[in-house]
Amino acid sequence: MASVRIHTGAISATDYVADLPQSDWPMLVGARRSFVQVKLPYDCRELLRFVAEAETMLEPLGYADIQDFVQRGLKLDPGMVAWAVAGLKAMAPEEEIPFDIAVAHGRLLMETARQVDPLKRVGGPNNLEGIGGKTHKQREDCQPYNVRIDSGPEYGNSQTYLLRRLKRDRPDLLEKIVSGEIKSARAAAIEAGIVRRYIQMPDDVDEIVKRTIKRYGKEAVRASVERMS
Repeated sequence: MASVRIHTGAISATDYVADLPQSDWPMLVGARRSFVQVKLPYDCRELLRFVAEAETMLEPLGYADIQDFVQRGLKLDPGMVAWAVAGLKAMAPEEEIPFDIAVAHGRLLMETARQVDPLKRVGGPNNLEGIGGKTHKQREDCQPYNVRIDSGPEYGNSQTYLLRRLKRDRPDLLEKIVSGEIKSARAAAIEAGIVRRYIQMPDDVDEIVKRTIKRYGKEAVRASVERMS
């Protein structure tokens, strides 16, 4: 039998929607409205959850969409909240972060994505702007395979480089950054295969194997070992 969580006591802004009956959702929205008015100037991290959980409450509470919920339910500017959410997802802060800082970061990300020029090709389909040149020879400040030692804004994994690369190779994903559907250049680059996702492991072979099996499953790990044998 599935466990059922029962909420007792006064409604708090940080209560989870799933823990409350639908009849309590209007009170939850009211509590969150008061919460954001006081807390957001100092720490807006809960805004991510509030916006995510709003999806569940839209239709039952008569909101047309997330923007309507933010405007009428939370009494906040939908555009500012969209920027803040983008900033929070991109930064993933572990400590308190003011609303205006999250807004500034998200706005910069989304406006840069909208205005950035696509990365150009020079000398052939695999020769990126800034790497080759008219002679098609590799420059001294570059390593093999078009990996640049310099990590300036036009190269490597910098946000500007990734946005320009996306505009050239995956404009559909860039549009999702502009719209707020994808919240960071890195997340879009991972989806596009431009950047690989990495995970940290301790310097202990037994622990590495244990975590790898937990993440990918025994069969996947066994198949990988067989391919390398």
